[in-house]
Amino acid sequence: MVSADSAHIKPKVCKTCGNPNHPLAAQCRYCGGRLRVRMDWFCTVCIVLIAVTLLALAGYIIPKNAFGHSRPGAVEFIEPTP
Repeated sequence: MVSADSAHIKPKVCKTCGNPNHPLAAQCRYCGGRLRVRMDWFCTVCIVLIAVTLLALAGYIIPKNAFGHSRPGAVEFIEPTP
């Protein structure tokens, strides 16, 4: 009997032998070749968002003077003594 969940899931097709395999399989049951994991659009969007967030965070954390560049006209702040 076919359940409602498994009716719309497409099988993974092995690139080596071309035989269909179970969607959750990591290895082809016919030739033993490795099956690639499918990435849906949501997974791809999440990976891109994580990468952009990490790059923005790195740009925020790395100080601008770490590369030897200083701002022209920068004045050092001196606290007044009491």
